[in-house]
Amino acid sequence: MRPKLIFASLLLISCLTLPAGAQNPKAYFSLSTNKTFLPGEKVGIQVYSSNVEALEFRVYRVKDPAAFFERLDNVHNFGHVSPKERVENESFLESFHDWKHDLWVEIRDFFRMQFSPRSRAQIRESQTETRKTKSTVAEVFAQVPVLNSSQLVARWRQELTPRFYSETEQVPLPSLEKGVYLVEATDGALRAYTVVMVTELGAVTKTAPGQALVFTADRRSGAPIADADVRIWSDKKQDVQLKSDASGLAQAALPEGQYQDVRVLAVRGDDVAVVTPYSYNLSSNPQADWTGYVYTDRPVYRPGHTVHFKVILRTRNGEKYKVPAGEQVQVLIEDPTSKPVLQNTFTLSAYGTVHGDLALPLDAALGYYSLSVSGKGGQRYQANGGFHVEEYKKPEYEVKVTPASPRVLQGNAIEATIEARYFFGEPVANAKVKYVVHTAIY
Repeated sequence: MRPKLIFASLLLISCLTLPAGAQNPKAYFSLSTNKTFLPGEKVGIQVYSSNVEALEFRVYRVKDPAAFFERLDNVHNFGHVSPKERVENESFLESFHDWKHDLWVEIRDFFRMQFSPRSRAQIRESQTETRKTKSTVAEVFAQVPVLNSSQLVARWRQELTPRFYSETEQVPLPSLEKGVYLVEATDGALRAYTVVMVTELGAVTKTAPGQALVFTADRRSGAPIADADVRIWSDKKQDVQLKSDASGLAQAALPEGQYQDVRVLAVRGDDVAVVTPYSYNLSSNPQADWTGYVYTDRPVYRPGHTVHFKVILRTRNGEKYKVPAGEQVQVLIEDPTSKPVLQNTFTLSAYGTVHGDLALPLDAALGYYSLSVSGKGGQRYQANGGFHVEEYKKPEYEVKVTPASPRVLQGNAIEATIEARYFFGEPVANAKVKYVVHTAIY
């Protein structure tokens, strides 16, 4: 049996907005995380927004990680289905906190009314600049199930620049305990989600047709972890449940059949690791598996442009590939809100390819569009791709970086001059500068 691929335990979950009667039809925002965090590490969440002035963030602790990941339609993103761990009803602690806050607002408004409208307007104007991209201190709630049944960990309000905003925001908490957390953001009409994992447990999978090998280890030291609860799902059904041995290994012989949407979960106490290996590596009938490649003529488009896409598909014939000429496949393109914008059936050419076009409307949603290919019975092939739709904004200034030396040896200090000027000649004063230093090995 020949093993295929190895996958690390890094989990990427990107969650998009959910329309819920938005007052601003152009408002859009999304959350994402691109790593698994260690206990004590500062948690960062990527926030992207357009035409949103402020968001309220809420952090919930997931009570049952196994059930949570099993129920998700897609481990890597939330579409139009809300996660079931989100709790609408406030606990006693939250209700008591809100009552105190409402009382404080009434007292504050009473004293505000002692100022004239003109004075209040002057105070608001003087505070306009300081309010941009400002977050308040997070309100932390006790993690006692009897008192806080909804397991709301914290919430805070984040003010954003109203037109465009893209930053990695740090969760304003000293640290999160080990576990799985659901982060929700809302502007009152739209909602977005992402999942944060804080764990010391890592999992690596190695797969072959009909077999799966899982290695559980400490993410800090790499030492194997024994007695971890390992579960393997496909199509939201649990196929295998076993324990890792003293070497941190758990090997399973899988039932015969085709595997779609495979998920491997390892749990030990509050530590959780999730891996999503490619389904075709587990299939016990590799001759029926397909693979392919999807690409577009450009990675980024503007609303109103036409997207040209092409798909190349192959079937497996032992250790070789075969051209599936004449077969019919379905191509699905979804916008950032998981709404289908193209869903057509194509016939593969003599070269095993299909191509098509998608005309983007002028009011097309901004963000990432996914393109997937499926066959008869909705079977998803390993052929997925996508593209971005963004608005172009003409830059107002240019930035020049002039290093003191073209080369710097490792360990030496790096000196460089960063200059920013508007195109009409004036310097850009008081600008926030961010930089990343990349190393090159010759």
